[in-house]
Amino acid sequence: MFSRKVVLTVLILFGLVAVVPARAANITLFTNRAAFIAASTNLQNIDFEGIAPENSVLPGLTSLTLLGVTFSDSPNTISVVDDGFFTPLFDFGSGASLSGGVNIRAVLPPEITAVGSDVMSALGNGPFVIVLSTGESFMVPTGSAPNRLFAGFTSDEAISFIVFNRTTALPLLDNFVFGQAVAGPAAVPEPTTLGLLGWGLAAVALKLRKRRKRGI
Repeated sequence: MFSRKVVLTVLILFGLVAVVPARAANITLFTNRAAFIAASTNLQNIDFEGIAPENSVLPGLTSLTLLGVTFSDSPNTISVVDDGFFTPLFDFGSGASLSGGVNIRAVLPPEITAVGSDVMSALGNGPFVIVLSTGESFMVPTGSAPNRLFAGFTSDEAISFIVFNRTTALPLLDNFVFGQAVAGPAAVPEPTTLGLLGWGLAAVALKLRKRRKRGI
């Protein structure tokens, strides 16, 4: 049987391993929709069609849930805008779009590791600052009518929400797509963790060797 000192040593070493900071999520930004689709699977697309009246807008929504994704812009409201509303300001060649006041927050279903959207603004100019639940943030250009730009992300950790911020207001999204990133190589333990574990096992082995020499 091991002594209490040996057991305590093992517990302390495993405790050290447990407190090693977790690595950051591995995020890849895509500005090309085709490349994003190639790196993803089980994708679903939200195009916001059939919600706003033709050539008009459905304003004042506190939130909107489609295919399990909930969109909002607290404390502002969101709107669904038909592309014929104030033509050509909202005509990006893709039909209706979702509009926020300053930002649009999308809360995703569980286990989503790939998410993207066309990003644009009727006001033009000023980039999007896109923030993920994993803590990373990215700055991407804004598409101005009639041009749409795309921003998509894959992650090796689940993304629970994504926020599209516009520095000069009036963010617009269309063709919001989400699913899973194509699986990559198996995860490898962090070098720091491996080092601590290796030192811990060596210390335990040395302790047992000394005990055997003493005949304990």
